[in-house]
Amino acid sequence: MMIIDDSNQKVGGNAPTRFLARKLGNYRTRKNLGRTSANIVYAIVVQQFSWDVEVTSVTMEIDFESLMNKKSDEGLMDYLTNIDKYTPEAITTAVNELRKRGKHISDEQLIEIKTKIQNKIEAKNKENESWASNSWQKNVVTNEEAPLFYSQRAIWGFSTFFTVIFGAVLMAYNTHDKEKKWIVIAFGILYTTVAIAILSQLPQNGGLTIGVNAGGAVVLTSIFWNKYIGKETKFRAKPIWKPLIISILITIPFLLAILYG
Repeated sequence: MMIIDDSNQKVGGNAPTRFLARKLGNYRTRKNLGRTSANIVYAIVVQQFSWDVEVTSVTMEIDFESLMNKKSDEGLMDYLTNIDKYTPEAITTAVNELRKRGKHISDEQLIEIKTKIQNKIEAKNKENESWASNSWQKNVVTNEEAPLFYSQRAIWGFSTFFTVIFGAVLMAYNTHDKEKKWIVIAFGILYTTVAIAILSQLPQNGGLTIGVNAGGAVVLTSIFWNKYIGKETKFRAKPIWKPLIISILITIPFLLAILYG
């Protein structure tokens, strides 16, 4: 069911977001805040992810066959003698181009090239798997002398699936400095308000809500974490059951208000 706010604008988002959006004031104020906030959110997301997107786009646009057609025999041979410098697709295309030109490549050479390419692929896959599994776990230890923190994974999950203010509260618990606590909490409140202002102008879309919340989660788990906790700080992971139960209890009234209000 689509929720409509007092200004006849469709409201998207999770339960707390949709409920609060319906209670916002003047439409023009919300609209202007939404536009300004959208630029802030866009800048944050672009800063974090633009490099990966750019590299992916460039890679997808390369026509290796046309590229190899323009290279000299000596240039093509460089792909075979310096395999570590090039991608498997580029190397394979170079081999095919050399064979089309009538250049002899022995079976032994082909086997050696294939083995090196396979090793390169396996090493890359292993590196990616290691990064995915250890990026947020590498600093988690069981040493009783290590500080007890809510992990980056927990902060990301609460920020994304509830709202950023929930993740900000967990992050604030990780520091004993009162000023830092309030800075983190203020960010969570501001970002959540920004998210409400943006999403209140858009049709209901759960995926978009999660995406906007994930932007705030990235800021908490990278910028704030690295600055206030330390990128290489070892810690014990604090159980999340208590904040999870509290978050669910807080969310239930919003759900009931939307369903029966």
